[in-house]
Amino acid sequence: ALVIYAGIVFHWGNSQLPSDRITSGMAFSSVAQEAGFRDNDIILTVDGRAADAFAPGFMRSVIQAREVEVMREGRRETLHIPHDMMKRVLKAKSGFMSIQYPFVIDSLAPEGMARAHNLLASDSITAVNGKLMPDLRDVIASIRSHAGDSITLSFMRAGVPLTITLPVDTAGTIGITARPIDAVYAVQHIEYSLLEAIPAGIAQGVGTMRSYVSDMKYVFTKEGAQQMGGFGTLGSLFPSSWNWALFWSMTAFLSIMLAVMNILPIPALDGGHILFLLFEIITRRKLSQEVLIRAQMIGLAILFLLMLYANGNDLFRAFR
Repeated sequence: ALVIYAGIVFHWGNSQLPSDRITSGMAFSSVAQEAGFRDNDIILTVDGRAADAFAPGFMRSVIQAREVEVMREGRRETLHIPHDMMKRVLKAKSGFMSIQYPFVIDSLAPEGMARAHNLLASDSITAVNGKLMPDLRDVIASIRSHAGDSITLSFMRAGVPLTITLPVDTAGTIGITARPIDAVYAVQHIEYSLLEAIPAGIAQGVGTMRSYVSDMKYVFTKEGAQQMGGFGTLGSLFPSSWNWALFWSMTAFLSIMLAVMNILPIPALDGGHILFLLFEIITRRKLSQEVLIRAQMIGLAILFLLMLYANGNDLFRAFR
């Protein structure tokens, strides 16, 4: 896993986006709003530290924080996060938050409605039919919901607010594409030399392992146990279209996950063998073969039950 992470940062580098640069803020789930967050809040600090919204553990750091400072309607506000926030998120099964970014037009179709009505690349859509929409996904959903009808678009062009009315085709489009998030926000891309990639990859691998070990305690809660999954969940981690960066990232993560699971003190796993060896070191005597065989059988039974439960969760979610 460490070698893979080093290869990832060497080939693709890293991207950083300080959370206070997300000018459109975040969209929060209902469970996050119950804890005090509001849509469009801009996270400034997490436990007093500036956060990187592109860091793998950004969302976890917010959920597990004691205090989060946000910018809300031009004012700084401090939110105190409940100590059981992670359990609430797991129980709600609705996620926690997503980054919002505005719909800035990247290109226009030659025969599209947008070009015919004089929209231009770099125009930033701010509202549809008078409803403010700071997030690209809301703009797309609203346009699609008016397929075959007309809409009023409000947008900014070179700092000047403008409004036009134009028809939406029957497919729910107007012939525009949006800029990606790294072309809208000031995302910093970091390149690494081979010598720099090795410690950076090790740091990323160790950080991933720490986060996974920290999350293991939730497996033994009702909320965490319901999130367990088997082969179906593993398959869903990979995208529908091929992506080498994500493939290698998931391969490294699964390697760490299996390594951590393997050292759990369960007979039939390496962690169980380590436990027996520690017993021999402390007591200066070996366990009998009969005890070892029974322990192995119990360990295998536990593993099979866990496998059945995890895959049963997948089936339940699939047919629910």
